[in-house]
Amino acid sequence: MARSTSKYVSPSLASIPVQIDPSAPGTTIRWALIIEAGTSLLTSTFMLLKPFTLLQFISASSSPPDPLAASMLQWLGGLTLALATPLLLAVTNTKSGIESRPIVYSTMLSMEVALLPLLAWQAMTGSTLSPKALANVAGGLMGPILWRLWVLGYRPELMGRYSENKKDA
Repeated sequence: MARSTSKYVSPSLASIPVQIDPSAPGTTIRWALIIEAGTSLLTSTFMLLKPFTLLQFISASSSPPDPLAASMLQWLGGLTLALATPLLLAVTNTKSGIESRPIVYSTMLSMEVALLPLLAWQAMTGSTLSPKALANVAGGLMGPILWRLWVLGYRPELMGRYSENKKDA
């Protein structure tokens, strides 16, 4: 790869060596990201491959699920699968991995918070989804929301820290 003589640097997914701060190695967040990515992969696979089964489980009605709803659930499964990518990229203890963690957490937090009023509205207006299922989803989101708020607001060192390895030229 040719060296650039420019003083500007382009973003890269390349693994740039860094010195990890031993007091803030990011181990907790790395495990959290792995667990969340694994959960996203399993959930999205179920949404993609068995949408009718999942819809029957969460539906307020005993009638067969609508094919349009199954298609929409598969789209959601595809989005959930795609969102596992930034989670996995942030696992690495590289410069780009560590720097991306707050962005990944903020993005996931904003999506989860945005879902809460939608779930509440659907539960109050008689959605075709079971109110119990909607409440369970909202309740299930509270743990990740509170965790992300705590990490981003009170324990940012859990994201990990580094110093760049500088070699004398």
